[in-house]
Amino acid sequence: MRVFRLFTLAIAVLVCVQLQAQNLVKFKSGDKFGYKDAKGNVVIKPKFAVAKDFSEGLAPVCKKQGKGWFFIDEKGKTVIKSAYDNANSFENGLALVRSGAYYGYVGKTGQVVVPIEYVKLSGFTNGACKALAPIGWVLINQQGITITTRGYTNMGNWDGEIIKVYDGQKEGYVNSQGIEFVECVFDRIGPFENGWAKVTIDRKWGFIGEDGEVIIPVKYTGIKPFDDAGMAQVWRNGKHGFVTKTGNEIIPCEYDTVESFNEYGLSKVRKGSKWGYLNRSGQEIVEIKWDKIADFMDGHAGVLLNRQFGFVSKTGKVVLEPKYQEIKYFDNNLIGVKFNDRYGYVNTDGKTVIPIIYEEIGRFYDGICSVRRGGLYGFVNSEGKSITRCEFQQMNYEKRDKPFHAVNREYMFFEGLAMVKKGGKYGYINEAGKVVIPLQYDFAFHFSNGLAKVEKNGKYGFIDTKGKLVIDHQFTDYFIEIKNELTGETKKEFYDATGYFKDGFAVVAKGGKMAIINAEGKNITPFKYDFVNQFEEGKSLVRADWKYGFVNTQGKEVVRLQYDNAKSYTLGLAAIRKGDKWAFLDHDGNRAIDWELDYVLTPFEKVNTPAGEQEVALVLFRGVQVYINKKLECVPIRPYGCP
Repeated sequence: MRVFRLFTLAIAVLVCVQLQAQNLVKFKSGDKFGYKDAKGNVVIKPKFAVAKDFSEGLAPVCKKQGKGWFFIDEKGKTVIKSAYDNANSFENGLALVRSGAYYGYVGKTGQVVVPIEYVKLSGFTNGACKALAPIGWVLINQQGITITTRGYTNMGNWDGEIIKVYDGQKEGYVNSQGIEFVECVFDRIGPFENGWAKVTIDRKWGFIGEDGEVIIPVKYTGIKPFDDAGMAQVWRNGKHGFVTKTGNEIIPCEYDTVESFNEYGLSKVRKGSKWGYLNRSGQEIVEIKWDKIADFMDGHAGVLLNRQFGFVSKTGKVVLEPKYQEIKYFDNNLIGVKFNDRYGYVNTDGKTVIPIIYEEIGRFYDGICSVRRGGLYGFVNSEGKSITRCEFQQMNYEKRDKPFHAVNREYMFFEGLAMVKKGGKYGYINEAGKVVIPLQYDFAFHFSNGLAKVEKNGKYGFIDTKGKLVIDHQFTDYFIEIKNELTGETKKEFYDATGYFKDGFAVVAKGGKMAIINAEGKNITPFKYDFVNQFEEGKSLVRADWKYGFVNTQGKEVVRLQYDNAKSYTLGLAAIRKGDKWAFLDHDGNRAIDWELDYVLTPFEKVNTPAGEQEVALVLFRGVQVYINKKLECVPIRPYGCP
């Protein structure tokens, strides 16, 4: 994996030098440089026009601005007398130097290790460095020996222990011993993934192995990476199929569409206008005869034939003959169907379990689903038994509690109770359909942590599962002010994070300000914030007067309000912004990633990559979107690569 370093070379060298030689520190007096020890005593008097840090006991200095560089030891004695036009500090026994327009490397006694004859010279990686010689780009080892057998038009970045090389417009690869194990005969070579790389010649694609040998012939119009079972989708002449890592076209390129294999080892395919499913051997498991076919869920998939819906199993068995207007859900081994403009549920034998008489049906949660008939809602269980009559009204979520509405969880049970509405008032029923908390509230919310938000006369409080008012009606809805970072314009939107408990705490609003309370109704923070988020990893993001900080579960501001923007903690880090630069804080409030980022698009999250699961964040750096890990290294995750 190529590493994208976000620090400049100068900063990287500085860090390295400071770690290796803590005893002498460069200082400036007037227009001259000298060196002090750790106690501040002058060891080498200021007499140099320019000086660089000590590394491995030596430092490059010059007495005239930009000319005559030489090396001194820690006593100020000249060790390498040769005068260079520029010189870098030592690293692993070698220092990069320049004479005129040419570069080379010298050892600690001044001996020339890499001849000073190269127009460009990189640092050493895997014991080799890239060098631009008269014959082109070559690799040189740490003994100064050219290890490639010829020069190249260009060289890419190291990818582990290999590097891409270019011969005109053709691409190949050499390893760190300089061996060209992939000849420069390909128009393009993709990066190696799990020992394989895509290659193309004359717009035809194939695969090579890690030894450079062509395994999949370069004859396909397109090709995708191998999946976990060692099969890759290929296509040519407009037809699709699959090949194995041995080059066997196990599913011939004769299908108009093929999709990746699902968890059942089946690929959805199309021939002409008909759809079906094949297994990895190319056997037709679901007959290719359907006008449309859905993805499998719980081992079953909906099918369409002559505008009628049916259902098939993962073995290809037709579970429901296509006669329905719609297939809505597959829950609890029951299939939600529409027939004659009415909904109900049938089982996988086609037997009706919940009569097909309803204007609407919901999904099953804990064996119960909602149904609507005559414009009113009720509940039935997965055995088809009515829990309640259809007597409840539809709930209104136009401004309140968007997450609850957005996931379509209307009339669901939480902690054994479901909200219901009748006569414009809200209450709660249990799973037996009995009203256990009277319908008396102007609005209500689902239970969490044993408490539910209920509203009367524009103020809300909290009740327990027995209907007892635990926290008095005193809080109000809150409309948070949001600022457009580009234009600076602000607007107010309903804030849907208020009024529910999470891990024993709730965000509430009163008097135009926000705070955090515990399950007893006691204030954890005062009502002084313009924005408060729920706790994440033990810290809550707060804002006042457009400055952001964090409070802990005791209400203490552990990160003072000083940032222009911030995001909540995830995986141990929180994104922060000052001015136009972003960084990341750890849980101690220290910057784990410094002010290097133009924007943080997503917080840190766990993502599956070819190298395994990694913790990464999507950021904008120098105008380029990249994923980074916590070490500030670029992680190539599609569709984003590494510069």
